[in-house]
Amino acid sequence: MLYFSSMEADHELWSDWVIVLREKGLSDLTAWLIRAGEPLTIIVSQMITMSMPFVFSQKANNELRSIITILEDREQLRAFSEALQSDGGRDD
Repeated sequence: MLYFSSMEADHELWSDWVIVLREKGLSDLTAWLIRAGEPLTIIVSQMITMSMPFVFSQKANNELRSIITILEDREQLRAFSEALQSDGGRDD
């Protein structure tokens, strides 16, 4: 059960990230970087994990854990990339 509540929390963060990335015009670039860098995601997630003791904010640590979860699960990574590229109510 904890896993599912964690996944729901991750998906809530996703929508926040998608909104921010779209507002800044970075959603397409981020989706491209995810696809292009997919073979390196495990290494990147480990680098983030090693840097976490140097991040002092609890909120930042929670977001970093969510990023790590996404990077280590290819299905979630692809789903996040698709969420970035979906129309999702864009007003463009």
